[in-house]
Amino acid sequence: MKLNYLTPFPLSQVMGGTDAVSALTYRELCKHFDVGFAVVPPPVLDGVRAWVSRFRRRVLRLPGRFVHFSPRRLAWVAEAVSRKCLEGHDALFFKGVSRWIACRPTQPYFAYTDVCFHTYFHNTFSPGAFFAWDLERIWRQEAAWLDRAEAVFFESDWGAAQARAAYGLAGHNFIAVGRGGNVSIPQEDRYSFKAPALVLIANDFRQKGGDLVWEVFQQLKPKYPELEWHIIGGQPDRPWTDVEGLHYHGFLRKTDAGQLQKFQSILEQAFLLVHPTREDCSPLVISEAGYFGCPSISVNQFAIPELIQHGVTGLLLEPPPQAGQLAAAVESLLQNPAAYREMRTKARAYALEHAHWETIGTKMARHMEACLRLRAAGRLSPVGGQDATG
Repeated sequence: MKLNYLTPFPLSQVMGGTDAVSALTYRELCKHFDVGFAVVPPPVLDGVRAWVSRFRRRVLRLPGRFVHFSPRRLAWVAEAVSRKCLEGHDALFFKGVSRWIACRPTQPYFAYTDVCFHTYFHNTFSPGAFFAWDLERIWRQEAAWLDRAEAVFFESDWGAAQARAAYGLAGHNFIAVGRGGNVSIPQEDRYSFKAPALVLIANDFRQKGGDLVWEVFQQLKPKYPELEWHIIGGQPDRPWTDVEGLHYHGFLRKTDAGQLQKFQSILEQAFLLVHPTREDCSPLVISEAGYFGCPSISVNQFAIPELIQHGVTGLLLEPPPQAGQLAAAVESLLQNPAAYREMRTKARAYALEHAHWETIGTKMARHMEACLRLRAAGRLSPVGGQDATG
């Protein structure tokens, strides 16, 4: 089968988040199909409209328009897609959803996403900051686009359920397949059981709960002098250079061999990934840490409970997490080496089973092949969670 893969991310732009998921999804689909690759970059933002919207929201405290998905920008993307769709391909595959919702392909199409726009919006913005009619325009258009797809692959059951509820869709074509990390999986757990090290990986220190981890480290360091803390990503929002045991590494680019090696070595010797996030839906870093056998402490919210089995592969805190809760969770593992060793073993096994890209790619490919076979035979695609390969 010939497939046309459409994405906003060039293969040269792989930093570690959505762009990495895009590249890795493409890699796996290439194992099953003849895949054409087309980059459709985001259109230039209308600076005047964006400025007006920000001014209304931030200065006048009035609602503005959601200009990133304005009718003009969506139409531009749809036109670009029509130009880049390769002839002779049997189906289209879209990375993401919202930017493509003005597209009306004549071929059957599939998509892969973390969440729908409705979920993303409510996780990031205040609804009152934008015109209700403008948001509803996007939601209606996205709901129709999702409903017309042969299949929409979600990173989590939670993401698929959120889309069904938000848009009132049966969502028979929604399939949760999971997603993997963006590092090579080591052959074994090489943890040395020396000085315990906490790790925080965060583009935005505070949004990922760095302020809470700061309090925890200050609380536990006097009791456990050997405790260390490694921070990757955004700089702490308070003086840190003279804090004993704190190591700030900045942003480590996985496209750079030396920085990738440093990233992997930190996870290899990490005692815990501490991720009390305030915004993530499905953090890649939890799976990446799991590859190395490193358990995670995070929040019992979003799709995170699908990444961490509480008390088995890591620990979940009830939202909103508090520094005292987090400190108690970390200390419970510091004081129980036997339970911690068992948790490492299970964290790695769980990540290899549920966050392995080869398995995810095979799930998608089998379902897509089944959908297109049924379509060619004039029958409906599988519904209601039925196994498309059966």
